Amino acid sequence: MPRVQGKPAGAPVWIELTSTDPEEAGRFYSAALGLEPSEPKAEFGGYRDLLHGQEVIAGLLRAQGGAPSAWRVYLLAPELDQVLGRVQASGGEIVLAPEDVQGLGRRAILRDPSGAELGLWELDGFEGTPIEDEPGTPCWYELHTTREYPKTVEFYQDALGWEVRVLSDSDQFRMVTYREGPEAEAGIVDASSGSPEEPSRWNVYFAVTDADEAADRVRQAGGTVLDGPMDTPFGRISHATDSTGAAFTVIQLPEEPRPVVAHRGAMDSEQAEIAATIRTLLAARAATSTICPSDVARTMAPESWRHLMEPVRRTAARMMAEGEVEVTQRGSVVDPATARGPLRIRWRRTPEDRNGTADGTR
Repeated sequence: MPRVQGKPAGAPVWIELTSTDPEEAGRFYSAALGLEPSEPKAEFGGYRDLLHGQEVIAGLLRAQGGAPSAWRVYLLAPELDQVLGRVQASGGEIVLAPEDVQGLGRRAILRDPSGAELGLWELDGFEGTPIEDEPGTPCWYELHTTREYPKTVEFYQDALGWEVRVLSDSDQFRMVTYREGPEAEAGIVDASSGSPEEPSRWNVYFAVTDADEAADRVRQAGGTVLDGPMDTPFGRISHATDSTGAAFTVIQLPEEPRPVVAHRGAMDSEQAEIAATIRTLLAARAATSTICPSDVARTMAPESWRHLMEPVRRTAARMMAEGEVEVTQRGSVVDPATARGPLRIRWRRTPEDRNGTADGTR
């Protein structure tokens, strides 16, 4: 069980659940994810640990001031005071001024320009969440912004030092990640197309062995499964809320990891729109299905689609090089930059996927 080591400044290092009913929340996460709550700690105001075996991987406390239940993500801030100075200069709001946490370092809580709450932690005598990517532990952290997406991305760059990589920047889908590929630490998604009443918030993804069984356990424990389980390039997922209303996600990670794809430099607007269309068309089909480049071109420009065929091939080649899709010809993976003749595009496949037939159907 590998331990988390060497996280960069600005990366998520700790999570805690602020709940309207900590007792009920502890019962729920024990039943749904196998996380066992500790007894309340009087010296920390009734704070509880959530344990994965013998490892403390999250905190649990009572929500204050009538706030709803929610997961809070803390980002690493080795120089907390300096970071907070940049937070205010970059449009953030300090909600809780820096305070010492007995033997664990210093923390502060703030709101970013989208209104999402997050924490900062200057670790000292505390390593944060020690394990990730194991069943029952966090494996991904994602900010869903329902407003001020561009300003929020700039905030995380300027205030927290994120090295932002663009995953997509089209009207259909906008997302960036902090760092890229297997080294990506977290992401920001433009969620403004959803309900305008929804607040921006950080979303924690928990790894599970089987997403379908995990969704059943969520329901049986009194939570709500909002969608899925559904297959994605990064694993099989379900979004859910716990029995006290806090949102979270479960994800069954593929045995052969499919990396979070972030481009080396932003795609131009045409490439980003093509990439988003490829993802949309693949997501609308079965996980092992394929699409033609002409499907993408006709979707984007029904009356004048032929001029898009070469840009689609080039974009598919880039997505393939970065591990997101595969391009095939007569069932075999090929290089779209050099292959001639009809091509098919599919999600990058794991060994388990390849038990199907050569043309991508079962």
